[in-house]
Amino acid sequence: MGSRGPQPIDKQILKLRRSWRANLPENCPILPAKHIRCPGWLSADGRAEWRRLSPIWYDLGLLNELTRIWWTLFCSAWTDFLLWGKMLEDLRRQPNVKPLLLKRIAALKYQAADQITTMLRTSNLQPKPRPRQKTERTKARFFDKPRDGA
Repeated sequence: MGSRGPQPIDKQILKLRRSWRANLPENCPILPAKHIRCPGWLSADGRAEWRRLSPIWYDLGLLNELTRIWWTLFCSAWTDFLLWGKMLEDLRRQPNVKPLLLKRIAALKYQAADQITTMLRTSNLQPKPRPRQKTERTKARFFDKPRDGA
């Protein structure tokens, strides 16, 4: 049988290598993931997006009380993107619309899209190699009995 894997590398060596793993906090608190309701002030499209994505965020361990406002802002930006897209489609169907108005609404739509991509790019909420949060599904996946035939 093979060994269990490579031994952990000393933090000083990781710092010398300029590895991102050297900057991980050692005693980082583990926040429990839990199902949180969407805020009431979100529009209907924002609530629909929240309902669609919140199970995914929960499974990844990204949804808790601290990240609720961030995901709310994400859903709000997504609603703005959908609103400007619908408005742009409606105006393009009308015969006598000034091209400057179409350009302005298209710019607002792309501004909302840039805001969404910037939020996703600059956040540190993507899953880490070492999980910081644990969910019931993660526990069940690793600690329950294996299925028949597996």
